[in-house]
Amino acid sequence: MKNKYIYCPNCGTKNSNKSKVCKECKEKIEVKDHLFREFIYNHTKDKIKSDITDNIFSLLARFLISHLFGAVFVATIVFTGVSTITYVNNTSSKVYTKVKKAPVVSTTCHKVNSLNPVSICSEGYELVDGKCLKESTIEAKENNVCENGYYLKGSKCVSNKTYTTYEKQCIVTDEIAKQVGLSSKNDKNIIGAHIEGNLCYMSVCNSDGWVDGKCNAGSNLPISFTSVPVCAKGTTLIDGECRTSKTPKKEYTCEKGELDNNKCIIKEEETPSLSCQDGYIFNDKCNMCDVG
Repeated sequence: MKNKYIYCPNCGTKNSNKSKVCKECKEKIEVKDHLFREFIYNHTKDKIKSDITDNIFSLLARFLISHLFGAVFVATIVFTGVSTITYVNNTSSKVYTKVKKAPVVSTTCHKVNSLNPVSICSEGYELVDGKCLKESTIEAKENNVCENGYYLKGSKCVSNKTYTTYEKQCIVTDEIAKQVGLSSKNDKNIIGAHIEGNLCYMSVCNSDGWVDGKCNAGSNLPISFTSVPVCAKGTTLIDGECRTSKTPKKEYTCEKGELDNNKCIIKEEETPSLSCQDGYIFNDKCNMCDVG
């Protein structure tokens, strides 16, 4: 409860509590606690005793109320401080526990504030299961392959087995021509060969017996029959013998890579390089990105 009156500290005159100037001495009213106590001590006139008595209870009530608010304020501050200290202690304990249990890569490596590096492959390579792989395709090499019992002769597979039959024929060979002093079976003086009875003869024109392209004088020289190979149907004279032949099989091989449908699949592998995002530095001891 506020006082209705206020006393002039200069002359002690009773004034309204809203007064700024004393109505008696016209002095400015500035009431302070120590001036007020001096006033009570020095002015004990009867005219103010009753007012002091009336106001003493009001002053006491104001004192108690103001101190009560002070006590509540102090208690609030103390409680807040204790709570803050307790929270900080608990928080510090929790943080210490987390750091203590952080996974350790080595004695100096922690995963705290670290990131895994990004794997990067060279151009043309693709990252697969942590590896850089590149796949390319080339044509496989084509090979002619013969089955067992055949060998490759040119573009054909020829049988090792022969099917040759021989028959005697009356023919002139180089060997026979040389026996009678001629250069070869193609000598111009050789007219041909023929059979008379069971004998084979070579007709030869004398060197001076040719007139107008005709042989007017020659002789028949007996020669030996020659054994000539004869190939049955389905066989061919190859390497002096009658043999069967067939088309070789096609097989494909790869000098490098793996065969897949007449293609060679070449797979190349390299180790990816490790990179960190902006703001991080690669730690090669831990293979991790640490904050830069």
